Amino acid sequence: MHFYALAVIPGDGDVDRLVAEALAPYDVRREVELLAGEDGEAHWYNPDGLWDWFQIGGRWTGVLSGYRPADDPALTRSCRWCAGTGRRDDEVGRERRAADPAFTCNGCDGRGEMLAWPTEWPRHHGDVLDALDVLVRISDVPDEAVPFAIMVHGSERAVLMERFDGTRIRVERDTAGMRRELADTLSARMREGHADRVVVVDYHG
Repeated sequence: MHFYALAVIPGDGDVDRLVAEALAPYDVRREVELLAGEDGEAHWYNPDGLWDWFQIGGRWTGVLSGYRPADDPALTRSCRWCAGTGRRDDEVGRERRAADPAFTCNGCDGRGEMLAWPTEWPRHHGDVLDALDVLVRISDVPDEAVPFAIMVHGSERAVLMERFDGTRIRVERDTAGMRRELADTLSARMREGHADRVVVVDYHG
């Protein structure tokens, strides 16, 4: 499952390094505690683990700025499943067409073009914003722009709205609460003299 976090990082310094440091406490591969398994064998795990992979922007690129990757012609590629023909003619395509003669291609819906994979998208400037810009706009953004998690550089405690527990998503979706948490966090850090940036992060957990 892919989730959306906002990483709060210092205003100066390398964005990639600082985001990696902000997310480091929640790496599922981090060895924090020993846990005895049912077979009696003990193994290390991270009780605060959330992710095994992340990227800046990713599937959530533009969520705060209003940019829509699907509308960007620069991100369009020839469909890999039908080789740009609009008609999938491999074994899968022939089987699907036998059941539904109108079937074209499930990769591009017959257009011959598809959106590039999120890992191929270039960095969007709107995914790294000044904290003040986010603070003044957070009450007006749509619910889908409210993050699932807030991770602050230098903190060991993430604020979570939703979490996958291995079998299902435990829903604690409270967009109003997350808006308040983000506003309170950014405001408190500004009062302490921090000049932060807020970074959109796509994390897999």
